[in-house]
Amino acid sequence: MKNFKEYLAEAEYQYAGGNQEMDDAEYQRRLKLLGYDHGGAAEFQVPFKDLWTGEEGYSTGYTRQQSLVNPDFKYVDAAIDFRDPATLRGNIEQVKKHPENWKSPYAKNTPVTVLASARVAELTQALADAEHYQKIKSQIPQLLQKGSTGKSPGTASSKSDPKVKELQDRILAKDPNALPKFGADGIMGPETRAAMQRLGIKESLELQRILDMTKF
Repeated sequence: MKNFKEYLAEAEYQYAGGNQEMDDAEYQRRLKLLGYDHGGAAEFQVPFKDLWTGEEGYSTGYTRQQSLVNPDFKYVDAAIDFRDPATLRGNIEQVKKHPENWKSPYAKNTPVTVLASARVAELTQALADAEHYQKIKSQIPQLLQKGSTGKSPGTASSKSDPKVKELQDRILAKDPNALPKFGADGIMGPETRAAMQRLGIKESLELQRILDMTKF
């Protein structure tokens, strides 16, 4: 099989986006937790054929955008919003109308129709990701708060832990407004962690075990 990724320099097949500062392990955990296809993989090969000649047997490397799992992600100016299906559909149509725009100095021996077809394959997968994001975006904050087992949406989330509940009660005793979204729900999440750091509250050895298990 022809590996299209080998033909291009990094800048040619990676998408433009905003700041991507998430830890790789956390990124992978979120993709699985939020139920993206291909087992929630961050990178994989997308097979495709030349849309103009019909020749098959190509594949292109695809890297998912961290914006798909980060509700606070901000795009830089003029970057494609990979959470917006309409934008991606428009880009697919533009590539199909103007394949000649996909000539590359890094792939002089590769037909331009193959380069354009690879881009369409990438954007088509990106479109599927964007459509999935639109379905789950309202659930993402809650899923990220409660999910620590890597389960997909619709499956059981983390159970309340009495040790965490005790810690949250201590937090609220210091600041009644410290946990505005979830309160003392017994679930270790980013809201609780942030409050601990801000208020200087230390965890017990048992709570440290929980923190290690649910590292965010």
